[in-house]
Amino acid sequence: LFSIAHTTRVSLRYIENIYNSAMFQQYIDVNGKVKGRHSSFADRLSKINVEYFSNIFQHLISSYHDKIPSKKIANIYRFDSTIIGISGKLFDGLHCGGENKRSNKRHFKVVIGQKGLIPTSVFFCNKKAEINDDIAIKQAILEASISNNDIITFDRGVQAGKTYAEFAQSNIMFVTRLKVNRKYKILENYDPIDPSINKDGQIITDKKIVLWDANKKKYFNTA
Repeated sequence: LFSIAHTTRVSLRYIENIYNSAMFQQYIDVNGKVKGRHSSFADRLSKINVEYFSNIFQHLISSYHDKIPSKKIANIYRFDSTIIGISGKLFDGLHCGGENKRSNKRHFKVVIGQKGLIPTSVFFCNKKAEINDDIAIKQAILEASISNNDIITFDRGVQAGKTYAEFAQSNIMFVTRLKVNRKYKILENYDPIDPSINKDGQIITDKKIVLWDANKKKYFNTA
């Protein structure tokens, strides 16, 4: 963990150098009495319970969340996916992602949920279908702990009208961008916009709409 805090390229050799450094030896109060080797760290990491790291993460979130200055966007819950490449030796049985045979690398996908300034949820994709953000981000949102006043945001990777309808039916408030020329029907028109509401931004128009379901050739039912 100390090594991760100091570099984005952690290796067993780097961990060995950090552990044997005078700074770290003094930090753990051994002062050169104990030396570590990269092979020993490899053996330890292969057996350590992953719940150890999960508990550290949860502890840090609960400890520091209240100490971070409150912001107006504290209830904005952002979700985004990313692909991570690691050595094929570190992970066995991956189903979501690919393998680079030349470099012996495996790739896996995760969806990070960030509430305010802190990442608060991580969803690991383990199904081939979750390569599609419509499926991966949707599942990450449904499994996250979302309060009634949270507003979910995600990018155009999520485009399925069925997903939008499911969020609406579950009373999950969200903000995203639609594809250009998306077919919809206006249910209610709230224009003109109250100037007092629009003072901090530039809201062009305000309408309640329902999207068209191209598969079923009808508008979605979000009731």
